[in-house]
Amino acid sequence: MTELIEAGSHDPRWPLAIEALLRCSTVGAAAREIGIGERTLYRWLTFPEFAMEYQRARRQVVLDTVGRLQTLTRKAADTLERNLNCANPGIEIRAAVAILNQTFRGTEIAEFDARLCELEFNLKEQQRANDGP
Repeated sequence: MTELIEAGSHDPRWPLAIEALLRCSTVGAAAREIGIGERTLYRWLTFPEFAMEYQRARRQVVLDTVGRLQTLTRKAADTLERNLNCANPGIEIRAAVAILNQTFRGTEIAEFDARLCELEFNLKEQQRANDGP
């Protein structure tokens, strides 16, 4: 994760802060984890470069999670098939359905994100072309 922020960032603790934000349930907890003030971390969140890297890291977490769920879809489908004629398949089927639903939803989000990134890239390229040399 720390490789997301290139050299030249405003503070060398930014990568640690982003990792802490991804792990902790509050900004205050993340700040305490890396030994900075909560106000400092809130200020960093207002910096466009920091906010962009934090969003990129959050997006990667979602994509990684979708990938993990996708690896479980075969097991989920097997569970459904195995329990089609079962007397009491409740818990296994609920788990299998949850995995399938989350996988499909995550895949849709990942595809939407990819399309959005492509549109943003194309818009920036068009703006660059319009600005000229």
